[in-house]
Amino acid sequence: MSFSNTKNYEILAQIYDEIMGGIDYDLWLNLIISICKENNIDKSAKILEIGGGTGILGKKLKNLGFSYTGSDFSFDMAKFAKSKNLDFICADCRNLPFNCRFDMVIFLFDGINYLFEIGEFIQTFKQAHSVLKENGLFLFDITTKFNSLNNFYNSREAFSGRNFAYIRDSYYDEKKCEQHNDFEIFIKENEEFYRRYSENHRQKVHATETIIDSIPRDLFEILGVWDNFSRKKYDEKSERAHFLLRKK
Repeated sequence: MSFSNTKNYEILAQIYDEIMGGIDYDLWLNLIISICKENNIDKSAKILEIGGGTGILGKKLKNLGFSYTGSDFSFDMAKFAKSKNLDFICADCRNLPFNCRFDMVIFLFDGINYLFEIGEFIQTFKQAHSVLKENGLFLFDITTKFNSLNNFYNSREAFSGRNFAYIRDSYYDEKKCEQHNDFEIFIKENEEFYRRYSENHRQKVHATETIIDSIPRDLFEILGVWDNFSRKKYDEKSERAHFLLRKK
């Protein structure tokens, strides 16, 4: 066995679809569909996904007939999404390279928590505004302190796939409000040899109210901030908060 340090998602991208097999992406899909119906957005609408990973949700949206474009900051994740015959590029949410305009921008599965500074949130809001059509919608979600403390405070998960295995150690730094997920990944190269890799992921867990206060009111109207997928108002026990904004 040999060991290598890697960039975030360089190796995880290779096994991402399999390890996310138990995630119910239809929760996000159904939320998007219901929002579209409520706002008279039909299934031919143009949707841009930021932080689209390997295109799991994007593939579902495309299969429903949406005009889908995806992006991810990780080149390796974007490469795997592109291989699924998706319109997908590697791009930074703080500097979106699109000239066209979209009916909806989505940034889901708490991808926005990889932004550490509130100024980066504001820059992302401005970028989403710039690529949206008039009255276009921006849907994103965040993970919360309650989620970290109750589910990822000091936990270990092990998983074995067809040609790989990993150990994930998760812990929450209360002083810095940072969620850490450290992976040791073992990729099978032949019947006798696994190569070991390490990836370390950090997210900033800002208070929901802090994110609300950072939304530029001259650019967006806040249509809702919900507890998870419930459409009920978030509270201190929300593990995930969904935000829906409309471009002014």
